[in-house]
Amino acid sequence: MSGAAPARVLEGAAGPGRLFPDVLSGDHLDGPGARLAVLLDPAFLTEAGWDPAARVLSPPAGHRLLGRELCRAGGCTASAHHNCGGVCYRCFTRLTEAGMTARQIAELATCVAAETVTPAEVLGRLRHLGQDFELDVADSRDGPAYRLGNFKAFLGQREHDRHQRFAASRGTVS
Repeated sequence: MSGAAPARVLEGAAGPGRLFPDVLSGDHLDGPGARLAVLLDPAFLTEAGWDPAARVLSPPAGHRLLGRELCRAGGCTASAHHNCGGVCYRCFTRLTEAGMTARQIAELATCVAAETVTPAEVLGRLRHLGQDFELDVADSRDGPAYRLGNFKAFLGQREHDRHQRFAASRGTVS
């Protein structure tokens, strides 16, 4: 029975080993360790999050093979959980306390993290949208609920109210 020859790290030695700075920074390798180091692609090691000086692998969260699924709430960097509709436990709790069901959360394309938008910013965005859309407001148990209605911006429609406003202010237009 033969055992595998151990790889040797020749720390600080300038002997027969070779330097592989992308694999182990500052150390010389020989034997099987050097053969393996030759096969490793430095671009892959960087993409995978390998730190050759600290000898730590920290894959980026969104890495296609090594990472983890991120919470779908915008701005949230926590891990998504499979039983929470693609969001983290914290965002799932926040959304269910706001009255959403697990199915509704799972069906959302994206979510907005609670801290990313203030109520004043929401109202400002709604005012802006109200210039181009009819905006329906209804009362709900959690406060006002908004729904975008028909598009009201001018697209050349003969019946558009822009014509009446333009005719009324024709004297002020140069």
